Amino acid sequence: MEVNFVTNLLEEGLIDQDIYQKILDIHRDTGAGFHTILLNNFILSESVLLEKLEDYYETPGIMLDELEIDIEAIEAVPEKAARDLQIIPLFVLGNTIGIGVEDPFNVDTLDYVKVLTGLKVQPFLCLGSGILHKLDEVYAVKDSIQKAIQTISDDKRNMEAAGEYLDDIQVRVEESSAPVVQLVNHILHQGFVMGASDIHLEPLGNRIALRYRIDGILHEFPGPPKILYSSIISRIKILSDMDLAERRHPQDGRINKIVYGQQIDFRVSIIPFIYGEGIVIRILVKKSRFNLSEIGFEEDDYLKIMKTITRPFGLILVTGPTGSGKSTSLFAILSHLNSPEKKIITLEDPVEHRLDGIMQLQAREDIGLTYTLGLKSVLRHDPDIVMLGEIRDKQSADITIRLALTGHLVLSTLHTNDASTSIDRLIEMGVPPYLVSETLIAALAQRLLRQLCDKCKKSDETMTGDKLKELISKSYNSSEAFSIYKPAGCEDCNNFGYKGRMAIYEIMMNDWDLKTAIPIKDFSSSSVRTYLRSTKVRSLRESGFLKALQGLTSIEEVYANTVEDVTM
Repeated sequence: MEVNFVTNLLEEGLIDQDIYQKILDIHRDTGAGFHTILLNNFILSESVLLEKLEDYYETPGIMLDELEIDIEAIEAVPEKAARDLQIIPLFVLGNTIGIGVEDPFNVDTLDYVKVLTGLKVQPFLCLGSGILHKLDEVYAVKDSIQKAIQTISDDKRNMEAAGEYLDDIQVRVEESSAPVVQLVNHILHQGFVMGASDIHLEPLGNRIALRYRIDGILHEFPGPPKILYSSIISRIKILSDMDLAERRHPQDGRINKIVYGQQIDFRVSIIPFIYGEGIVIRILVKKSRFNLSEIGFEEDDYLKIMKTITRPFGLILVTGPTGSGKSTSLFAILSHLNSPEKKIITLEDPVEHRLDGIMQLQAREDIGLTYTLGLKSVLRHDPDIVMLGEIRDKQSADITIRLALTGHLVLSTLHTNDASTSIDRLIEMGVPPYLVSETLIAALAQRLLRQLCDKCKKSDETMTGDKLKELISKSYNSSEAFSIYKPAGCEDCNNFGYKGRMAIYEIMMNDWDLKTAIPIKDFSSSSVRTYLRSTKVRSLRESGFLKALQGLTSIEEVYANTVEDVTM
């Protein structure tokens, strides 16, 4: 560690001049490293020291006591090499291996690991004083995993050969489940590291499929051994607080874990299929805040939303299929509205994100706490703003409209294809058209598009001439400063060509013309779409075209996730 780092600590006021001189004297007399001196003499805590090192080196760090062992990573680096280099294998993601090092700028170490593993190397800061000690734990676990997997596999084969059922030895398997624990941890951690939204474990007769949904698309990876699958299910059930003995009915549960310093909520669903129980795990990263200005609104749409949410009462709807980002949009609006002067209550099933300052209620059908009962209870708690996870039926629609009519701002979702159809859906649920007209403020339809990888996207030479002019005319923008790109694929995006997702929107404001049209007998959603296009409101496809013209996504992605706007 450089003397300059210790000098920075002095300049920041974390140590005084006497401590500064003491550190230099100890280093001169003993040759001890500066970080060792800072820790052993209780000058700085490990967490504070790592934080300051992250700022100094501009490199992310990791606390060794929070390290979860990744099987693939420790198998990629031989123990002797790890000890000689004093590195900790952290994870393998695609063509990249993450390693913990004391000096992230030691080019020789990084190059050696790259040659050794054949992988791109991503360094993370670790405090060197604990690396060798942690290596003992890491490689001891590796040995125990390999031995235990073989022991359990042999044990199961012997029992099956003797005619015994695997379920009869569940307790014995669980007692020796160290390898199963590591396999489950590996599956969960890989999902988080790859940025997956869901993990799918599926019994397919002769094998177990493992698939991760990344940016909305499922990608298959090597699955766990079939012979260990029942133990993996049992481990996940235990973590999720499910009934181990129940194998005939679906079950839902939740796992909370800290992965690389982040609080992660894994929402688990298990369903019995003909070849065994299938598992889907939704990965929810705890967010401390949602920023309305950062979720993808174009400038004109953002101004519309800001004007809309300042209304004191009425109904705002967000529509779209499952997984289209509706909850994120709702929470971004709630975060913006959240203040001590406003009481905000949400009714959700389940509660996906917890927000400070907001009262959140989870519907529980199993104990009789239905949406309808929950909404009735919310009314008695004097809210200013209410967020309902979904308008599901006539009863919840009636209470939602009643809330909006009695001086409350209500936000909710509907499963419709576009914004205009939300009016039809409410009327189909039995809400009188005149009440829809009176309460509805706005409806936002949205979709999520994969975002092109900035490091490898390349120009789409096919989008020129008349094709480009047509796109520009549909997005109501000038042709200047626009470029069309398509995916290519590189190490940074695991050769997918895309990295991350973004939202596109269609925003329908219930202006005076719509208010007067809704109660009319021959009202239809197609006539609303015609009106919206006449007022230059972008459809979802046109919003996607605009993102493509900005170089953020591909034309293929827009066509794959939107439909042509049909108006009459």
